Amino acid sequence: MNIPNRLTLLRMIMTPLLLLLLLWPFPLHDFAALAVFALASLTDLLDGQLARRRGLVTDFGKFLDPIADKMLTTAALIGFVALGRGYGIAWVVFFTLAREFAVASVRMLAAASGVVIAADGFGKAKTVCQMTAIMLTLFAYGLADALARFAPAAAAAGAGAL
Repeated sequence: MNIPNRLTLLRMIMTPLLLLLLLWPFPLHDFAALAVFALASLTDLLDGQLARRRGLVTDFGKFLDPIADKMLTTAALIGFVALGRGYGIAWVVFFTLAREFAVASVRMLAAASGVVIAADGFGKAKTVCQMTAIMLTLFAYGLADALARFAPAAAAAGAGAL
């Protein structure tokens, strides 16, 4: 197995750790979840770059990479729902999952015919936007937690922001 595919598998292995850190309420757990999510997101960038630069693009990687991305982002979104974070987050998760199921269905139909459909530019841009939004959300909640712990008066003044 080549390095890009190993990075993709690493991202999949990091996903349960992300969810654990997000849901386990210890001090500054959002920052810990952010670190894991950011590192996992970095593997997404690296695996694609390495595969293209070194000519290591495989059908296995084209198939597995989007699944790893979906696992990572969906785990974070499910964690946000479980924690009751944000207004309408359940709707965001619903529409995100509906789109993912539709795209996955098309890919499975193509795979049944022996065709592997790799992510296009729009799919990659969507993933970057999702990952960025998740990291900003984790940072915001981590910052709110840190302020509540270390500067309670400042946290009380900005409590309505989140």
